[in-house]
Amino acid sequence: MFSGWKKGEISNDDFAAPPQRHSRAAYLVDRPGSAQSNIVIANAGITRTSPDYFPVLLMHTVLGANASSRLFMNLREEKGYTYGAYSNLDARRTAGTFRVSAEVRTTVTGDSLKEFFYELNRIRIEQVSEKEITDAKSYLTGVFPIRLETQEGLIDQFVQIKMFGLPDDYLQTYRDRVQAVTIDEIQDVASRYIKPDEAAIVIVGDGRQIVEQVERYAEEIEFYNTAGKRKDNPSGSSVSGEITSADILGSWSLDIPTPLGQSIAATLILVQGETGLSGSFESEMGDANLISASLDRNSFTAKMSFDMDGHEVEAHISADVQGKQMEGSISLQNAPPLSFTAARSD
Repeated sequence: MFSGWKKGEISNDDFAAPPQRHSRAAYLVDRPGSAQSNIVIANAGITRTSPDYFPVLLMHTVLGANASSRLFMNLREEKGYTYGAYSNLDARRTAGTFRVSAEVRTTVTGDSLKEFFYELNRIRIEQVSEKEITDAKSYLTGVFPIRLETQEGLIDQFVQIKMFGLPDDYLQTYRDRVQAVTIDEIQDVASRYIKPDEAAIVIVGDGRQIVEQVERYAEEIEFYNTAGKRKDNPSGSSVSGEITSADILGSWSLDIPTPLGQSIAATLILVQGETGLSGSFESEMGDANLISASLDRNSFTAKMSFDMDGHEVEAHISADVQGKQMEGSISLQNAPPLSFTAARSD
């Protein structure tokens, strides 16, 4: 089948050098109404052929590779902030990253950052114990043959050897190289590659609820919407920039992207009733009347009820309003929230 293929030339690795970081910064992707914050803290890492690979691999295993590692035991078992906290060693051909991550409750975003940085600093300055390194070696040498049990797993290892330029005897020497790593080597690579003061912190969550929690851990914060575009601080830093109920009355045209790549058009009409904000919602999902609505500075929230096949389905809207633009999410019962953007149409 491949007899007609001709051998080509392998192109050179001609990539720009990764950017050099000199301070800690946070990049907050604002998802209004989110009940959780998705946290990733990252440093530049190593290449796959780095002589430090196996010491870094052992360090990663102690810190956060599995459910018995330090991060999981701290943030999940001891604090109960998350269902799981892990580290990730992503060593590629020309560059790599080292990351720690977790999805935590919105209210403990700052507390989770505190514990992440505690563990990142601890792995740098304190030697791992004999038990930790022994357990890590047992884990790595134990799972390694399992990866080779199937044809798919074996082929994957061969592909990595060729793709990353690993030595031909990589599979034969893997366990010996794991066993050869020392406690001093783990602390050495941790002190060189784990750099909390130069980390990039990426958080997806409700910006208004978490920005003050994040400010304590980052020298600068950049804000983005869920489409990756820069935006202003969602907390509404100045009173003069706040809006009133009168500013949002009228018709709003919503664009609601779905996970399937489609887009739902909708119209939100807001009016001033006798007891406060009221209105209606019209879309392909159905029509609804607003049960309640409120405005807190630049944050708009509403509850509405859809009639779907004779059943009442409750939904919630949470959004930030900036002038004639609105951005937020719609949450229906027993369904993940859908992000939306909106523009005032009158």
